[in-house]
Amino acid sequence: MSGSIKLPHTCPKCGKTAYTKEELERYFGFRQMNPTTLTNQSWCKECR
Repeated sequence: MSGSIKLPHTCPKCGKTAYTKEELERYFGFRQMNPTTLTNQSWCKECR
């Protein structure tokens, strides 16, 4: 997995923070940019 995934990541709307890859996947989810690149969603799932 490559892309611009950086931890910790904070939702710009509500302030929820993910400190691990597991929390990032649970709270934010990932977006497939192309067949080889993933990046995290900017806003958490609740704010989207």
